[in-house]
Amino acid sequence: MRTRYGVQSLLTPPRRTVTHKRYSYSKILLGLLLLVTIAGNAASYVLAWRGYDTAESVTTTLTTVFGAAVVGYLMKSLGEHASLNTHGITEIEETTGDE
Repeated sequence: MRTRYGVQSLLTPPRRTVTHKRYSYSKILLGLLLLVTIAGNAASYVLAWRGYDTAESVTTTLTTVFGAAVVGYLMKSLGEHASLNTHGITEIEETTGDE
């Protein structure tokens, strides 16, 4: 790498290109569900603070749905990573062990 004076500086590291990771649709949906859950719970607490009657069942339902979505996403992710097709293996060759 050449600099202004034709010599690479030993003090500064070379520049790296930044690559952005693409998020899957399931991660995006999980993030949106998190935002909805936070907004709903925050609205519930604001209403309680202002003295209005809040629906506790809505807050509980939002939190439960988000927890279930996280568990479902983790199970989906585990299934994808454990899948043989993810690694390009279509079948497992059996070995006899006397090799």
